Amino acid sequence: TNVSSPKDISSVILPTWSQTDDLRWYEAKRQADGSYKLTVNKRDHKYRTGTYTVHLYYKDSSGGLTGAGGTTTHLSEVKPTGTITIENRNDAQGTFDVRVTNVSSPKDISSVIL
Repeated sequence: TNVSSPKDISSVILPTWSQTDDLRWYEAKRQADGSYKLTVNKRDHKYRTGTYTVHLYYKDSSGGLTGAGGTTTHLSEVKPTGTITIENRNDAQGTFDVRVTNVSSPKDISSVIL
C-alpha cells in the first residue's frame, strides 16, 4: 500500500532471500485497490525456515530501479504429521494392515516409508 515515486512506476520488484544462495527477484502483482502483492513460497528458497529478507524496488518506465525499503519475516519450522493406525489384525494368519492418514509435510512427499 501507499506506493508512490517521483517517477512513473512500471513495476514493483521484491528481491527475497533466506540466505545468500537463494536470492530470487520477484515482480509483485498490482491489485484492484492499487496495492501490490507477492506470495513467496519457501519451496523456491530450498524449503528453508528462519529469517527471510525482502527489499522493495520500483522499476521506472526507462528500466531503472529505485530502492524504497525492506523488511524481514520469520518462517517457523513445521514438522511433518500423520496418523498411523493398525487395522484388520489377524492373529491366526499373523497379519495386519497399517493405514496412514492425514499426511502433511512442509516439503513435497514422494513416498511414505513404514
